[in-house]
This record gives sequence, structure tokens and C-alpha cells, in this order.
Amino acid sequence: MTTTYLSFAEIAKLHNSKAVSPIGELSVRARTFEVDPDVFSLDSSTEVVLYNFAAIKDNTPTTLPKDLATRQLNIADWLYQQALNGNLTQSRGDCLALLKATFTQAIEFTAVGDMVTNGSIWLPSVVKGNHLVSVNGSASTDPQAFVLWFADAYFQDQYPTADYFIVHPVPLTEIDSLYELNFQQLAARLEQETPDVIADREHEIADNSPYTLRSVLGFNVYDLINVPSFVKAYWRILTRGNYVEDSVLEQIRKEILANSKYTEEQWGEKVPDLFNPNEFYGIIRFDRLGLLNKTNSTSTLSPIVDHETEFKFVDVYLTPNMSSDHVIKSTQSIPTLYKSMQYSMTAKVNNRDGFQKMSDVLPDYQLIESTSPDFGLISADTRKYLLEMENLLAAAEVVTEFSLPPQGITTVKRFGKLWVTKKVNQIKYMILTRYQMVQDKQITQ
Repeated sequence: MTTTYLSFAEIAKLHNSKAVSPIGELSVRARTFEVDPDVFSLDSSTEVVLYNFAAIKDNTPTTLPKDLATRQLNIADWLYQQALNGNLTQSRGDCLALLKATFTQAIEFTAVGDMVTNGSIWLPSVVKGNHLVSVNGSASTDPQAFVLWFADAYFQDQYPTADYFIVHPVPLTEIDSLYELNFQQLAARLEQETPDVIADREHEIADNSPYTLRSVLGFNVYDLINVPSFVKAYWRILTRGNYVEDSVLEQIRKEILANSKYTEEQWGEKVPDLFNPNEFYGIIRFDRLGLLNKTNSTSTLSPIVDHETEFKFVDVYLTPNMSSDHVIKSTQSIPTLYKSMQYSMTAKVNNRDGFQKMSDVLPDYQLIESTSPDFGLISADTRKYLLEMENLLAAAEVVTEFSLPPQGITTVKRFGKLWVTKKVNQIKYMILTRYQMVQDKQITQ
């Protein structure tokens, strides 16, 4: 049996009347992650209120028992008092050690997230652990996981579940019309889906309940007879919780296939960016140090490729999940001006033709500074890649399981590992984090 409780600790005195406090306050947006979270408090005079957003037992919703809620409230209140007394700083390790030394009965703490300050005190962004619940009064215990957030921004980024309400370009009962109509017929049919019609379908599918985010994804629907004609169709997504694009795309595909007589392979030809998106995996050679800055202990990396160990990390992280033949044929080493990094790029196994190697995607890739007049000689798509990739590589250096990724960059778990990701020119690029390689003892801290 597996049980998990996901909660947020609000602290009334930390609320900010002008903006959401970095700690101890839930935003209006975050409150929409669940329709009706359970609320607990120790007593009417307490400063701490616990919002339990999810209680899940063996993939089935359950409720957070009051005794466990009280235990989490006591932890939150104790942390708040420690913060007021100046005993908490920006050290995650010290905070975790204090928790372990203080709470020793029927609980274990596994991790503390980034320490966050409001300018006066420090609190952990999140605390993770297990309630050790006695099994039928015996000495054996059932570890029931809990995640307790204190920082709204981290809660919004890390909350692991969501409900997605998908409004397809046409009702699911007509979904095969996307496949069967030619591009002119399809364009005429989509014109009938006016804003009023779409709004009615949105209200119906969400049952008029509040949601966190409304987003729109557009994909080209190709006419397989009148090549290369296509019509762009739009999917509206109402999200309650944390929007994760991989999960959204998977649900869209499942709903289409469940209501269609056509196969996934056939839809892959019709709407390729939805059913078979192009993706690349990148791995930075963090083990090949260049120049060490003794002042701040940072360093550049070496751009030199050692063919003897070129596949050192590729074989650890990608080859076990792909065929060795594919990895060898697809993988290319790419140098960059950013910190002289050298990284490998490997295509997803079933990328479409023309997207099997980075040299196919970026035939004019050059090491030219963006401030140089010659930078303008590079194609617009490659220029965009160069600029966006520098941000993604920088994020891969610092993002951890507990930190917030930079704006415009998200994290994703692939093959059980943590990657940072960004879509550039309709291609999804994923770079393995340095944090993951440290966790796996592939490199040292």
C-alpha cells in the first residue's frame, strides 16, 4: 500500500496585503488546485492553518486523518517559532537536522527544499517525510508519505497532480472528421466552432467548477491527399492544478484514440506534432573542467571531445532506454561558447524524418557571438536555438529537485531522471541536470 498527503501550511501573520508573501501564504491561483481542500487548525488562536489538497491511497482519493494533520500542524508551528527566534537560516541541511533531532516519534524526514525568506525570517519551501503509522496496533509501521509546502511559488511549480479538461477542435463524437475531411472541408467545419460554441463546451466539460489555467495548443492537421496542405486546429485545455505539457499531450492522444476508428500510427501522419513530437536529449560533459575561478570556485568546461569516453554519460542515461544502434547513429557532440561547454544531443527514437540528428535540424550551426555582425548570417531558427539553448544549459547547471526553474524553462522526469526542458522551433529539447548526475554519483559536487 502507498499513501501520500499533499498539504500547504498558511501562517496568518506572514500574509502580505499588497502581494502574496514568499512564505506562509497561498495565492488565489494556488487555491484552485483542488475544488475543496480540507482545512485543519490546532485551535482558534493558532497562527498556522493546514490546507490538505490531496490524500491518495493506492491511487484512490482518501482523507488526511486528524491525528496526522495535527502532527503536521505542530511541525509547521514549531518551524515558524524557530524562524521567529532566528534559528532557521538559508541552510537546508541545518533545517533538516533540527527537524530530525526534535521530532523523533512516529515520523521520519527525508528532505527539506530551498530555504525561502520574506526579508525577515527563513522557512523551508517544502518539507518531505513519512508518517510511521502503526499497523493494527503492532510494532510494525506503514510509512505514509507527506509533502508539506510553505512557499506558494514552489507549491505551484512542484504540485504533482492535475485534472485536465480537454476541449477538442470538434466534439469527440466527431473527432474522425479531423482525419477524414480535406483541408477545405475541415477549415469550413472549424469555422462553425465559434467563440460562443467553444465557451459552452468549456463550461460543460468543467461542470462550471473553478480551474487554475486556460491554455490553447495549436497543431497542424495535414491533408494526406492534397499534400502539403494543412489546417491549424486548436485544443483548449482547462487545468485544475499544475500544468504539465507531457501529461496534457498524453491525455489528448488517449481521448482521440478512445473515440476514433483510426490507429495511433495513422494519426501520427495526420497530426504529427501531437502524436509524434520531435524531441532531443542533451547531456553536458560536466566532468571535463576547463578553467577554475579560485575566487568563487566556479569554472568553465573543456570543449575538447575525447572519443574514448565520448559516450560515457550517454551510455548511462540513454543507451539503456534506446537501442544502441540508434544512439550511435543519432548522437552528436556540440560545442558552445557558453562556458566552453561541450554537450551531446540524441534524438528520440521515433523522431520524424529530417530530425534524426542535430546537423539535420541546424545545418548552419556556428560558434559566433550574438553581438557579432556575422551572427545575422545564421538562419533565424538557428539564431533562436543558440540564444535559447544558452539559457537551458545554464538552467541545467543549477536546477535541482527542490528549486524553481528559470522563467520559460520547466523540469521533466524522463527515464526516472530530472531534466530541464524548453521547446524551440516546435522541437522539445531536454538537458540532463547537473544535480541528477551528482545524485547518481556520476560526478562529484
